[in-house]
Amino acid sequence: PRNLGSTLTLDHLLTRILDSPFRTFPQADHGYVLKAEDTGGLRPAVIKHHERCGTSTTIRPIARTIAKQVLSEAKAILSSDVTYDQHTADAQNVIEMEHRSMMCAPLMGPSQTPLGIIYVDTENAQHPFTADDLDVLVCIAILAGQAMEQASVSEARYRAVVDAAADGILTINSQGVIQSVNPAMERLFGYAARGLLGEPRSSRR
Repeated sequence: PRNLGSTLTLDHLLTRILDSPFRTFPQADHGYVLKAEDTGGLRPAVIKHHERCGTSTTIRPIARTIAKQVLSEAKAILSSDVTYDQHTADAQNVIEMEHRSMMCAPLMGPSQTPLGIIYVDTENAQHPFTADDLDVLVCIAILAGQAMEQASVSEARYRAVVDAAADGILTINSQGVIQSVNPAMERLFGYAARGLLGEPRSSRR
């Protein structure tokens, strides 16, 4: 069977996309890429916190109304002080807000289909985000949306070719953990894909 090296998957791309705001905005404390689901909801795809905020990998509170509005209207939103912003005035639509300022922009591909949102916040009351900052985030989001749509198309084509291949093919990440297995590999070793995914490459014989 063939052992393919790790490729730039959509997940890797999303991680690199979220690195950009943290390089651009030194006051950024927390950032998320949320992917749009077929049901109309949003699912956390990448979570990033500045090192000064600790090592937690969980998503912090965000305003549901803001996230949904950005996705549905495909329009970026800036709040210089979330505590008093009109978008978060309804307590039923807010999950406890602690940060002082936030920006949120839609991820739109060439097809103009909303793919999700990019969300960045800061707890630094002395350096809230500005309209110029939002313009920069929108530019990042536009480029990110284009890259995401292209990556999704490329990944779908790649999967179609791999799944139809007669040879057994698996992909691993840089840590040697199995990320995907094609049907031929399952037939060759007699393991279902769900029993292989997430395993170290050498754990199955």
